[in-house]
Amino acid sequence: MGLGTSSQDTLAFASPFLLSSGQRQSTVRSQIDAEHLTKQLREAAVENLEQAPEEELWLVADCSDLRKPYASEMPYLMQVPDLDGNGLVPGYRTLNVLGITTGLRGILYHRLLSSQSPGDVA
Repeated sequence: MGLGTSSQDTLAFASPFLLSSGQRQSTVRSQIDAEHLTKQLREAAVENLEQAPEEELWLVADCSDLRKPYASEMPYLMQVPDLDGNGLVPGYRTLNVLGITTGLRGILYHRLLSSQSPGDVA
């Protein structure tokens, strides 16, 4: 199972509170069920793409690295290449499939992967 595929997994979105000096004081985290969120996005994409007048649908597979260079407490962090290609930073691998027609697009599949997560091979 990939990260974010069980109902117990959540995604944390940070919302920093900044001091007047520009330094971070604290972070408020919102727990969002990743499986529920991606399911809603997939369903909306399918609904929108079904409305397309074209019969042709392009599928684009996107394998990307999600870099979290300053993260240390996120679950199952692995090492991914930094943007310069000279080293490694904490992060995850992602697999996304986008559906595209003229004027419409939507996410049809999303999976967050980590070699540190039980059952994942990333």
